Amino acid sequence: MPSSKGADNFVRGRFTRAVLEKIRQSVDGSLFDRIFDDKPSKILFIGNLSPKKPPKKVSPIYSKTTPSSAGLEVLINKQIIQTAKIQVCVSGAFYYKVFPKREEQLENYEQEDAGIYSRDADGQDEEFEGEESDSSESGYRLRPAYRKVKPQPVEIEVRVADLLSADWYGKGTFQEAERLTIQAKEIFNEDPDRFRRRARSTSDRRIREQEEFVPRCALEDDESWNAFLSDWGASIPEPSWSVQLSYRVTDYSDDCVKLTLLLENAFEERREQNDIENSIFETELSVKPINFAFQDYVLDYLRDDYKYEGNIHATGINCSIVKEDEVIRIEHMPVFIQKKYKSQEPISLDFSALAEDPIPVLTNLHQLMEEEVSRLEMEFQGRTDLTAKGRRNFREDIDQFITETRRFKCGIERLQTDSEAMEAFSLMNRAFAQSSKGFNSWRLFQLVFIVMEIPDILAASGRGSSDTASDVDLIYFPTGGGKTEAYLGLVVFTIFFDRLRGKKEGVSAITRFPLRLLSLQQLQRIADIFAQAEKIRRVHPIIGGTGYAPFSTGYYVGQGNTPNKVYEAGSQYGGVKDEVTPINTDPSLREKYKIISCCPFCGKESIEIRGETASLQIIHQCTNPECGEEVPVYISDQEVYRYLPTFIIATLDKMANAALSKEFKSILGKVSGKCPQHGFVIGEHCLYKKKPYHNEDPNLCTVERYLPVNLHDPVPSLIIQDEMHLIRESLGTYDSHYETFLAHYIQELTNGKPVKIIGSSATMTEYWEQIRQLYMKRSHQFPSNRSFYAREDAEETARLIAGVMPHNKTVIYAVLDIIKLYYEEIHELKSDPNRALEMNVGFSSEEEVLATLRDYDLGLSYNLVKLEGDAIIQSIRTMVNVDLRKKGIREMATAPMTGDVTFSDVKGVLSTVERDTPGANLDLIVATSMISHGVDIDKMNFMVFRGMPRNMAEYIQAYSRVGRKYPGIIFVVFNPARERDQSYYKYFEKYHEYKDVLVEPVPLNRWAKFAINRTLPGIFSACVINFLERMPGISPYMSKDFRGAFESRRISLDQITEFVLSCYNCDGQDMGPYFEDYIRERVQDYVDQILSTDGNRFIPFVLSDAPMTSLRDMDIPIEIAPTRESFDPMKMVSVRYSRSVE
Repeated sequence: MPSSKGADNFVRGRFTRAVLEKIRQSVDGSLFDRIFDDKPSKILFIGNLSPKKPPKKVSPIYSKTTPSSAGLEVLINKQIIQTAKIQVCVSGAFYYKVFPKREEQLENYEQEDAGIYSRDADGQDEEFEGEESDSSESGYRLRPAYRKVKPQPVEIEVRVADLLSADWYGKGTFQEAERLTIQAKEIFNEDPDRFRRRARSTSDRRIREQEEFVPRCALEDDESWNAFLSDWGASIPEPSWSVQLSYRVTDYSDDCVKLTLLLENAFEERREQNDIENSIFETELSVKPINFAFQDYVLDYLRDDYKYEGNIHATGINCSIVKEDEVIRIEHMPVFIQKKYKSQEPISLDFSALAEDPIPVLTNLHQLMEEEVSRLEMEFQGRTDLTAKGRRNFREDIDQFITETRRFKCGIERLQTDSEAMEAFSLMNRAFAQSSKGFNSWRLFQLVFIVMEIPDILAASGRGSSDTASDVDLIYFPTGGGKTEAYLGLVVFTIFFDRLRGKKEGVSAITRFPLRLLSLQQLQRIADIFAQAEKIRRVHPIIGGTGYAPFSTGYYVGQGNTPNKVYEAGSQYGGVKDEVTPINTDPSLREKYKIISCCPFCGKESIEIRGETASLQIIHQCTNPECGEEVPVYISDQEVYRYLPTFIIATLDKMANAALSKEFKSILGKVSGKCPQHGFVIGEHCLYKKKPYHNEDPNLCTVERYLPVNLHDPVPSLIIQDEMHLIRESLGTYDSHYETFLAHYIQELTNGKPVKIIGSSATMTEYWEQIRQLYMKRSHQFPSNRSFYAREDAEETARLIAGVMPHNKTVIYAVLDIIKLYYEEIHELKSDPNRALEMNVGFSSEEEVLATLRDYDLGLSYNLVKLEGDAIIQSIRTMVNVDLRKKGIREMATAPMTGDVTFSDVKGVLSTVERDTPGANLDLIVATSMISHGVDIDKMNFMVFRGMPRNMAEYIQAYSRVGRKYPGIIFVVFNPARERDQSYYKYFEKYHEYKDVLVEPVPLNRWAKFAINRTLPGIFSACVINFLERMPGISPYMSKDFRGAFESRRISLDQITEFVLSCYNCDGQDMGPYFEDYIRERVQDYVDQILSTDGNRFIPFVLSDAPMTSLRDMDIPIEIAPTRESFDPMKMVSVRYSRSVE
């Protein structure tokens, strides 16, 4: 049956394999019998071995980028040496120059006539020593053509003992391998179309080039063409092919010898000639044990890991290795097939069923967990093969799963004994039942996590106690596995529970993201579920009543994304700052501040932005006549402070605001009243109170009396830190000081009531150490036993990850070739969908093909630094698109997503992709690490890495942008000049198989000696302007008020010092005495500076050490701007002026 939704993932998996194989064959030459327009060694870059160069002419980089050998190393047990036999198989292909056929020459001739023939003049010749080009700069010149010859493979069978010449040693060559070149030369010698050189007629190069032009009359018919070629020349350039297969046996260990087999291009080429191709292509080498088995290499790194085998079958030399049955072979483009990770489904976890009667389902699930504990215990007893450390690790994981089981049971019991908790759980499930798109049930780990956290949430709300309420729980699950929905489920439970227990308004939960892009992508998802929760709240007999605030969200991020202030009255220091009024007349502002596009209530793309001057708000309004909802989302700092949204979505950097904004305390419930016009009041007056010195301003507040407010338990019960592994290095160190500040501040406000902290990551090791450094708390990782919760589907492919080490070609040219080949293939399949049917991968109709291809027309180019991304965009514009035009294919449209791209531009790119806007073509996103997290685009299913990212966590996060819903294709183009890239390529499949345990621990040290220099000013300032004001009659955020409070002894130096010391948790730490001495000294200095300040200044501006404005504020910034002379040249080379999606 035809399908408008495209093929299923099993068909897509076979389709992606076919596309990847087509690209492989295009870059290793196996797809072609003839190569045109340049030497094959300039075009093909996988599996080719170049001739050797004289040692004096070879630089270290040349031997890596242009290898002349490839091989493998295997281990053989010494005890079977005398009887062991091996079968070695070697093959390769060769090219030699021939005359083009008439139709081949005519193709270039006609392109030149049409003005579309072109050749990139920049080339890459200077990148490799000794290179010369054989490409034609004119379509009228004789077209270079090379014919491939591929001899029959050579098989050699030999006794291993015969390779030894001494005790466990031997070396030599297999003369049989020379049969490859003998066969190739026989074919070459018999070919009548071999190219013949012309004798040099003059030393003038221009005249010689003119002589190579083909007259038009020569192309009239085959007879004319053959006559023309017969007079071309007489000297035949003969290639010097030479294949050598060598072996070497060495003593490896007490038990094994190592056998090295090396396939080499043995010809030493002193000077490259244009019309002779001496490289060997499509090289293959394999070895098969005949009457024994090779020994595996054992990785010491994994010797103590009970989950992984930790063995490597063989190692490669200038290649990777693949084992098929018993055969070990070299592989020039290794492919790792990553299977789809799916939730285990032992029982139904349907939202609706759980909303009606959850206890039977949860009790059944608990029984399954108990059975899993028994299974693990039995497995543990049987694992006698483990080392002592391995058994210890296994035991610890079992104990953690036992703890999970116990906490889950405790959660069930709390639901049974607390009616409001049970009601909140039911309402949460109803909200997800209404919201979920394509899903009607929880994944197993999500439900277990939510239920096991319920006792901690109740304890944070003052209901009972829990021994883990003050601990940090980390959700550790693969990317795309549903971590966000897991903690969103807990958030929705919390907000319903808060309302049911009497918290009618105020902040219930906060989630923080290290990167702005993460917060932007997640906001629509959060708004959708909150809208459904709000619909349920409105009709609830209790929490839908008068006085209960709507469920709302706040977007609390940096000023470069949304405004910090929507309105600021004029004063003697400056005029009015109005972000509200211009919105109604400026379409660009309306688009800039639109942070969600689809109405979360009706699902229509009907959101418009308007400025509301009466309340000084930026409103997201649904314009759908059947809906018309005013979406409860607040996007500025001032709106967050004034309306205290139920759930705040923030960036990590906003923590620094505690030192710079006296309104920060409102998030923790420190408000004094409510203005009927502008929301909560912080301090004595409305934020927009009209002062005597203000000019006539109709937007300012004239309300004299505020509504009384008594918030119930106003401190949030839940704080979530997403992508915790990104809180590292200096950012992590600075944040750790602010984390313990916030924890101590909350403890002071609540008399010790805990706040539950949840972390989330897909790429962390030694999590306990990072969490200890960040929060000074105990921690638990969930889940401890992934196999109970999820499994790999052996039948369904998630991603095909291919490794490419380009030979004789620069990394950027290899990247561009792969991007172009993929783009051309998808374009050709769209133009002729019948070709996809002929692939025999399972497509049922052309309509299904076209629907499927829509999910494969967006690519991602991942670059380690921005300059590399700029080069990709520039090269696509000047090279790739030129070639596409020549072929009659639409040019590629690119868009950058790097750190310097504006928030508005990022939204524009994401909107273009997600909406699939007609006419807004976007073919390739060129990105850096900013795209590694939080970008979930279903149709982005092709990716090319330019070099290996700096650490495994970044790599995993980056490639997980592709293949989230449908099978994806990923190419990792390694840099041969980097040893790290060489290692990843050599052990490609094993690196991917063991990726989780190879994630590096997060570098973070909260006790870095000089970090306190940067954070102390901010924490001191936060103490003064936010903490001290909690005391009656004290409002010391201005220096005059501080001086008055200090002199009247309402605040003291000891009081401030003790608060700041408690924020750093110095007791019992090695660096504690240093930190304590520094804090006491600097706090004294800061207090003295405030007391001696003339006039009345804002406290943060008084201090000699300025508080950090951002946690990334590592150094004092300096501004760099173009001069009048440099502006125009900078504008010309700017990537924003290259062809890209606006």
